[in-house]
Amino acid sequence: MKTEDEILKETKKQKRRNAFLDISGSSFLLLSLIFSLTALMRIIKEGDIGAKIFYLIAFVSFALAKFFKFFKTKNKTEKARLLTLFIYLTLVGVAAFILPVEYLFISLIAFAVSIIINGIFRFFNRTGRDIVFGIIAIVFAALIIVVGILVGPTNPKLVATVLTLILMYLAFIEIFAVSFAQLRLKLLIKIMRKTYVGEILFALLTLTVASSLIFTYMEPSMSNLGDAFWYCFAVITTIGFGDFAAVTFTGRILTVILGLFGIILVAVITSIIVNFYNEISLTNTEKKKKE
Repeated sequence: MKTEDEILKETKKQKRRNAFLDISGSSFLLLSLIFSLTALMRIIKEGDIGAKIFYLIAFVSFALAKFFKFFKTKNKTEKARLLTLFIYLTLVGVAAFILPVEYLFISLIAFAVSIIINGIFRFFNRTGRDIVFGIIAIVFAALIIVVGILVGPTNPKLVATVLTLILMYLAFIEIFAVSFAQLRLKLLIKIMRKTYVGEILFALLTLTVASSLIFTYMEPSMSNLGDAFWYCFAVITTIGFGDFAAVTFTGRILTVILGLFGIILVAVITSIIVNFYNEISLTNTEKKKKE
């Protein structure tokens, strides 16, 4: 029988291990995103697909992120899914690196198959959320396969772009999901209600729309609503690009009001972040005292 101290030590050790795995997985996802973007820039700017080394690093990084997640999970089905994806994504990266440019569409189809495998494994979890996401993944991958077969042999540059964009999208979604998993949404909503951020954002949105309409009709430099919105964004965020300027008296008054709202918004967001971390710190202190 384990003592309370031993159980506490094991719990702390498990938390540290999970934190390490989360940070490592997120780091590799970020690396995958960066190298995917590098590959995409290479395709667009250089006009060729000499980005194979970037593909290899991007895919292997994404695969390693799954591998770190594999160590964290205890569900056997989830473990099998993550291990399969790790092997498959690594092979896709190697294939994209080795295969000639004309046969890059094979990597796209193989990548789509890995998404289908991911979708099929989700069905074994038997939750409504997993089933829905599984169906979406399978339909999405089927469309990719059709594109790969029809367009691939004739337009390798387009295939390379699609391949990169999908990988970037998946890496971004994974990073976003990991980030949101760390948030305590109930606590965040509570703080947002206290700081009246909803009311401030609504007022700011109303003011922006109204100001944009006025700027469109009154300011000679803003000929359309898009320019007016762009000007409002530059003022609210205090960036001030200088490509547009308010010259009428009414326009300048509205610019001052928008600028003041922008400052208030920055202060409110800062307040939310500070309060959020203070509340987490207080909650953790209370938990330690109870333990």
